[in-house]
Amino acid sequence: MPFNVFNDPIQGAGFVIILVFGPVSVVATVLRFVCSRISLGKHGKDDWLALAAELVYLAWIAGCILDPQMIWVLSLLFPFNQLFAKLSILCLYHRIFSINKKFAVWIKVLGALQILVSVIGVALNISLCSPVEKAWNPMITWGSCINSGALVSGTETCNSLLDFALATFAVFALRTVKIRHSTKWKLSIVFVLAGVAGVIGFVKIGVAYRGLTVCESPRAFDISASRDPLHSWNSSANDP
Repeated sequence: MPFNVFNDPIQGAGFVIILVFGPVSVVATVLRFVCSRISLGKHGKDDWLALAAELVYLAWIAGCILDPQMIWVLSLLFPFNQLFAKLSILCLYHRIFSINKKFAVWIKVLGALQILVSVIGVALNISLCSPVEKAWNPMITWGSCINSGALVSGTETCNSLLDFALATFAVFALRTVKIRHSTKWKLSIVFVLAGVAGVIGFVKIGVAYRGLTVCESPRAFDISASRDPLHSWNSSANDP
């Protein structure tokens, strides 16, 4: 089968993201655990939540490669990935900033909002189509589906706003921590860069409004064209 995943720029971009950021995320998670063990002598809740987010992400990658038709099931994983990742960040914030009671309250508020957004995201994905099978089975011509552009715009707007809120909170909270001024500036830059995730969310909204609907394309992310090459690469890599 020809390797034609790059015929579609969206699929090509998704394919590159998987190949590049999959290994990067694994290395980052491993380094996080190593650094926590060295600096703190133990692993905190934020580390385990980060690991949970990583495992969910890897499950999504594996599902896309092994069976792209599972996209509806895989879409249910995304809210959990966001939930675990942001709760990990908030647990880290709580460890650093909770000495201030106001900050502790805001951290809990942001956590509650993220849980709410994730629950709503799962519920919307479950009720994406009626009948449910219509989400992935192109042979079903009856029933109806939620417009995927509207769905993505709603959920991604909430996720992006929460990303911005997390970054903004950290920058302001750092002002109360007694550390060197230069260190504060470096940390502020790191937290601001984290807000890039919010920008990416709005990019996804723009992509969603290219007219794609689940009814028109049940495979929102179809890498079936790359399935055989990836399988062959895996086999050759494991051959003696």
